[in-house]
Amino acid sequence: RAHGTGRTVRSATVPDHLAFAAELERALRPLSLDWYDQESLGAVDLCHAASGGAAALPGLLAKRFFGVPLLVTEHGVPLRAHYLAAASGTAYGAPVRALLAAFHGRLATEIYRQAALVTPGNTHVRRWQQRCGADPARQRTVYPGMAAERFGPVGEDAERLGAAGEGAEADGPDTLVWVGRIEPAKDLIALL
Repeated sequence: RAHGTGRTVRSATVPDHLAFAAELERALRPLSLDWYDQESLGAVDLCHAASGGAAALPGLLAKRFFGVPLLVTEHGVPLRAHYLAAASGTAYGAPVRALLAAFHGRLATEIYRQAALVTPGNTHVRRWQQRCGADPARQRTVYPGMAAERFGPVGEDAERLGAAGEGAEADGPDTLVWVGRIEPAKDLIALL
């Protein structure tokens, strides 16, 4: 019950602290093995975490103990996902959720602070990362997708284009198709 803690955390009971300790142990369990020494983790040139959160912990160790640069790529926001999962119903009470949220928030802040480069997958993720302490100078947004010129027309489109002449455009308006959830994390504005 440290000074400066929120009212919710101050109301935590012993079972709440035990539940939080169990969740914390689960998040940190991969660090209990002896795989991060000079010959293994210290021998790499770069650690690339394809997500933040606990997935970036090995990269934090490599940075701290061996000076290995950390690259973090996120197409979603693990901290936001944690907040949404906690709000959508959990067996834990408010004190445990508050403690877990504080842990995940501080972990995200440390990951972004230590990363040599942070590559968000869209503008929504970029803004979340900045709110959590990511330095905009070390962020490079890398939008998912593929170069369209690699894929030529096939089937009826190829026949229609062939009859109209090389490089001719197909008749009719362009069509944009989206398959997926509509939510801010998908950054549909950038798609348009």
